[in-house]
Amino acid sequence: MKAEEAVEHLSPLVMSALAGIGISTAHVIPWALVPECVDYDELKTGQRMEGMYTGFLSFLQKLASSFAILITGWVLGLSGYKAGAEQTVRTLMSIRVLLGVVPCIMLFSSIILAFFYPITRKRFAEIREELDLKNSLSTRVLKEKS
Repeated sequence: MKAEEAVEHLSPLVMSALAGIGISTAHVIPWALVPECVDYDELKTGQRMEGMYTGFLSFLQKLASSFAILITGWVLGLSGYKAGAEQTVRTLMSIRVLLGVVPCIMLFSSIILAFFYPITRKRFAEIREELDLKNSLSTRVLKEKS
């Protein structure tokens, strides 16, 4: 096998691995932030609403997936995609943009937004400490009443 052929066969594997990292990150990070948001909200409101937060996040992910499928179909239709046919240069470029450029823009936008996330490790530790104190006092009061 020539070096060019090896690169040709290896390139899709490398791209798939990189895409997998990005996709898995996009699915894991939002769920990792839910407990922080729930605790922060409990501290501010006195109510724990895990169900609301997880339900809302699940809804947003489904909505975003539906929107992505809609846009993808729309772009492929506009680019002249024909199933089972050899694709035009325009169609191939549209596919490359959909699979490469758009996800990169979304990723970098997310990274920029992450810098503005207000709950740092230190702040989360403070939130947990305040909640633990509040909950231990509540437990003590309940025990004294019984």
